[in-house]
Amino acid sequence: MFATVLKHFSSQLDIDDLFVPYPFSAYLIGNKIEDYLIHKENNKSIKFLRDFINNYHIESTFILDNHQLILNEQSQGFPLIIDYNESLTISFNVSILKISNNSFDISLLTFDIQDTYSIQIPINKITNNTQIAIIFQLNEQNIKVYINNECRIYECPIIKKLNIYILPTLDVAIQNLAIWKYALSEEHIQRLFTSGLSYIAIDYYQLNEYRKQINTITFTTNQQDFENDLLISFNEIKCEKNNIEINKDKSKYFNINNGNIQLFGNKTYLILNKSIDPWIEYTFIFDISINHLPITLVRLNIQSKICITYDGQLCISINNEQNIQNELRFEVLSSNGQTYELVPNGKNIPITLSNFKDYCSYYREYRLNEFYRQIDCIRQGLYSVIPGYFLSLFTANELEEMICGKGEMDIELLKRNTIYSGHYNKDSLSIQRFWTILREIFNEEQKKMFLKFVWGRCTLPNCDDDFETKFHIEPYILSNELIDGALPRAHTCTFVLDLPEYSTIDIMYDRLNYAITYCTSIDGDGNMNEAPIPTDLESDSATED
Repeated sequence: MFATVLKHFSSQLDIDDLFVPYPFSAYLIGNKIEDYLIHKENNKSIKFLRDFINNYHIESTFILDNHQLILNEQSQGFPLIIDYNESLTISFNVSILKISNNSFDISLLTFDIQDTYSIQIPINKITNNTQIAIIFQLNEQNIKVYINNECRIYECPIIKKLNIYILPTLDVAIQNLAIWKYALSEEHIQRLFTSGLSYIAIDYYQLNEYRKQINTITFTTNQQDFENDLLISFNEIKCEKNNIEINKDKSKYFNINNGNIQLFGNKTYLILNKSIDPWIEYTFIFDISINHLPITLVRLNIQSKICITYDGQLCISINNEQNIQNELRFEVLSSNGQTYELVPNGKNIPITLSNFKDYCSYYREYRLNEFYRQIDCIRQGLYSVIPGYFLSLFTANELEEMICGKGEMDIELLKRNTIYSGHYNKDSLSIQRFWTILREIFNEEQKKMFLKFVWGRCTLPNCDDDFETKFHIEPYILSNELIDGALPRAHTCTFVLDLPEYSTIDIMYDRLNYAITYCTSIDGDGNMNEAPIPTDLESDSATED
């Protein structure tokens, strides 16, 4: 016990963020093709490419196919109008669908100045899903073009407004389009080509989940309608068979000035459209300017409402009977459900602006010491097993780690105890992508699922000396047409991962995430292919005992 407790702790290394900084706009990102496009509410025939970051959506007439935007040889290319006087960076992935046999160069982009300016690149530099980054250094009058991390520099004239056409008169497909309003550094370009942009889509969908819970509604001058479907304005409601008639001329009912919304008339309201999401609990936070009292703040139903009385007190009115809400007192509800007075006679002392600071101090002191007696008993029991002076050698986090294991997976510790086989080494592109996914893209739950997938356990050893078995990564040899469709394969008894050489980091993330989610059984040698494999994946991979 003492030997375990007194073992040397290896300090956790600080890991620099390996992602490229967030772009200003991003399009055609992620794996949900249905989210690539948005439509105007009043005209579904007009479609826009969704900006996953700043809502600068781009109107587009091109079609989508297999997560790519398809350009054709009859088009001028993908248009971008950028009015910017300094530097900027554009990045995208491209695949050539068809090219004439006698072509040696292709036009990467053109843009209109006094004379049309064009940049040509060798066609042999473009392979399937080639990543390209273009840096416009307008002050230096040059353009840097990175093709799969190989840089070329082109001179260009002074430009004030860019009318860019990407890949004109070509049958090509593009995706992962991003724009930065400055020139990315060499370090950031390396990050871009190593880590990709998949983190943008991950963040986007996480934010969407948060927005389902928190809806912030803002108002702008001369606004004619509410973009958020949760809010509806109306004046007169006619309830006929549970149907609500709402006059669509909303300008009669409200005006917006300097971010404030002004409602007209005594029967004008804002409706929270509860039918969108059947919530049970609600929290409303808003600022309000009141000219006259009384006023109804929230009408809950026909019988109930929350209002402010003539003398400024908040009350709940049920069937026109008002119940004035009691003020907060110097008391607190304890963890066992009982009310405890923070000061003598606290139940009779209301909280005011003058004593609010005292209330906060008493409240904090109570919460910090609420479980003092229970904790003291635990402390005495622990000291009966391990003398207290030994425990003082460690911080709370160190002691927890020694007893319970690492709460977070130390990727650098795993990396130091990894052996590469075949033609793989630490500098291989697939290996760099693998560690980027494990370190930066996977969350803690996914990391634990991955460890269970490859080793049958959810925590790493505490230090290098505890690794009795090293982690092995071996190439998964497949024909080229099968690589991107295959799943990785794990051998849990020997701590080995067979990793295919996927063409992109996004594909590698998808296949790893699918494998750790659906192929985690270590007892199903004969049933490894029974997981619900998608139609676009090969069913030749799983966790093997």
